[in-house]
Amino acid sequence: MRSGRLLIASSFALAVALAGTERASAQEARPEPGEPVSRATGDDEKKPVPSSPESEGEPEQPELDRRVHLTLGAYWLPFFGLSSNKHDNSDRLRPEYGMGWGARAGAQLRFISVGILYLESHHGDRDLHARITSFQGYLDVAGHFAAGIPRVVQFEATLGFGAGGVGLYATRVRKDYGGAACEGRIGLGVVLFERVRLGGDAGVFLFGYPTHTSGVGGFVGLGAAVYI
Repeated sequence: MRSGRLLIASSFALAVALAGTERASAQEARPEPGEPVSRATGDDEKKPVPSSPESEGEPEQPELDRRVHLTLGAYWLPFFGLSSNKHDNSDRLRPEYGMGWGARAGAQLRFISVGILYLESHHGDRDLHARITSFQGYLDVAGHFAAGIPRVVQFEATLGFGAGGVGLYATRVRKDYGGAACEGRIGLGVVLFERVRLGGDAGVFLFGYPTHTSGVGGFVGLGAAVYI
């Protein structure tokens, strides 16, 4: 009988102790007046902080220039050679070295540009004492390779090819002629502040028909271009 009373008393004491422990835990979890709930419950300490590339020390990748720039250029051609294989009334045109000018308008995306190239030259004839004028137009595609200080000064090499046509007009000759043409050119220049290019170009061309070459030529020029 006595052992039964002791067992009941110990069970009652254990229940009271457990109730007091649960009450104390509830009071500790309850936030004080004016205290944020997350701070009282400690949720911020359990949530992991997301890491950023800057905090991990990863270098930022440079942004690629995807803008399309309009280009306008003009050329002075102090040397322009032209050789013609065309005969008219058993007389062959023999153009002397002449001079000319040119212009190019196009659009450039990164290191590739597409534009219209126009060339014009004026020559004399050695035998007929005629004046010869050539007009050339090409759809021109060029690659630009630059090295230097970006957005300040860069040295640029250009390689271009084009297809179009040539027309020759001569005095003292009854018939004008020309044909389809193709050209290739190289250039070296300096680009200042990504806005102005100063440099020189040299190129060759040939014209005629699929089964016959009517003439060949070459030019050397100095020019300037602006990027818009």
